[in-house]
Amino acid sequence: MRGQFRRWVFRIFAVTLGLLLCAIIAGSIYQAIESTRERRLYPPPGELIDVGGYHLHLTCAGTGSPTVVLQWSYSLTWYLVQPEIARFTRVCAVDPAGIGSSDSGPRPRDSDQIAKELNLLLSRANVPPPYILVGHSRGAFYIRVYAARFHNSVAGAVFVDPEDENTSKRIPELNPSAVVRAGLRIGPLLTRIGMVRLAGLCGARTWLEGTGVVVPPKIDKMSVAVECRPSVARAVAEYQWALLDSAEEARKSGVLGDIPLVVISRDPTYYPAHDDVSAKLLDTHIEEVWTELQKDQLRLSSNSRQVIASGSGHGIPWEHPEAVISAVQSIVQSWRLSNPQIN
Repeated sequence: MRGQFRRWVFRIFAVTLGLLLCAIIAGSIYQAIESTRERRLYPPPGELIDVGGYHLHLTCAGTGSPTVVLQWSYSLTWYLVQPEIARFTRVCAVDPAGIGSSDSGPRPRDSDQIAKELNLLLSRANVPPPYILVGHSRGAFYIRVYAARFHNSVAGAVFVDPEDENTSKRIPELNPSAVVRAGLRIGPLLTRIGMVRLAGLCGARTWLEGTGVVVPPKIDKMSVAVECRPSVARAVAEYQWALLDSAEEARKSGVLGDIPLVVISRDPTYYPAHDDVSAKLLDTHIEEVWTELQKDQLRLSSNSRQVIASGSGHGIPWEHPEAVISAVQSIVQSWRLSNPQIN
């Protein structure tokens, strides 16, 4: 009797394992087929620039000086901002190494490395200074380090709901949990076997969810094509592992001097709908500290101001793109008034 029970257990285990292996194989084939199809349908819209054995993707539009450089997370997230800025000056959106259509780059993926790559990218793409650097979230770290190294190339900066070097200390709730860290580690594997794609966890709809913004079908499909890749999942993890180092490098880079700086902050009175009261209370605490840290950014320049993106959360480039466009335009106009001989 006991032997018969063991045989039944073994058979159930073998069948379950076989089904699991079949699912993994089927998912991997599905992922490979879709990735191949998407690469054919949605090639990189910009240029792939060699920056020393690997290529970074740069998408530029418009004419005029100074050139606006959009940094973090990748070019498609600026789809509502870039076309409007292109109406009055040249604007380039960057795909950081491993993100979007760019190749993977050397590690660590910290502020020092990204600033160095950005300088090489703009030089080899024949995009002359001066630049107005626009960075969303952690992109502010990268801009600060770049401005410290190449100060004379920077005409202005716009921080879009930026992270502060003290964020991890002041708001420990935002630090990755053990579950999130585990997810980052296995993300590339889950993407490779098609599970991330099947679950709909990549593409524009994931970062537009809950905002009320309707993503155009083409943008949605293009974003899925570039986000649903194992290499991108791996790169996202690499940037996250380097985040604390990036913050410290930004701190050490010092201030921006008198470079014009606009800090665009999320609306502190805006809360996404939550069913859980405790989540609302947690958000309230986070908003209070986040608001303080946003104001702290103003100390980085003697020529700074803050703008609140009314009715917007952290995703200002797609929730309230007008705020970014207006801030950039104000710096462009001011620079041109001070440099009439160049226009």
